[in-house]
Amino acid sequence: GSFPPLELQSTIYCMGSSIPMASGIAHSGYGRPVFAIIGDSTFFHNGVLGLLNAIHSGVDMVAIVCDNRTTAMTGFQPHPGSEVNVRGEPAPAIDVGRLATAAGASSARVVNPYDIPQVKEALEKAVKERGVSVIVATEPCYLVSRRTGQFGFTPRKVVLDEERCNGCKICVT
Repeated sequence: GSFPPLELQSTIYCMGSSIPMASGIAHSGYGRPVFAIIGDSTFFHNGVLGLLNAIHSGVDMVAIVCDNRTTAMTGFQPHPGSEVNVRGEPAPAIDVGRLATAAGASSARVVNPYDIPQVKEALEKAVKERGVSVIVATEPCYLVSRRTGQFGFTPRKVVLDEERCNGCKICVT
């Protein structure tokens, strides 16, 4: 998504730096809406601190937390947002949206990432707000869904034909 023909993002950083980097970009007077995207496990590992600092600093930005309730990238270990602890015992799942609003975020909206009109509406509202707005995109991990056969959507292969693409971005909205 970074490169032509889509050019959807200006920068990309990994492992929890998205929220602090977005906060810095917002402080710089960038002049355009600033977004940070982070996974739920990384959010609990490192992103919470960036969110707290962004709220405390009073920047205008949107933080999007992709919440699949597991640590998919390293083997599906639980994290504080999971409903079980590391021993597999029931545990209270920390709600990202409630945590964000308790910390002072201007709003927290929970969306189904496969409901594109809902996501678009949440983004349009969040970008108009002052302060830090949080969008929590909640859906089980695709890899877990693939194992269980329980999908929240119908999987289909999508291919971008760069020869025919005019950059309108309708395919991603």
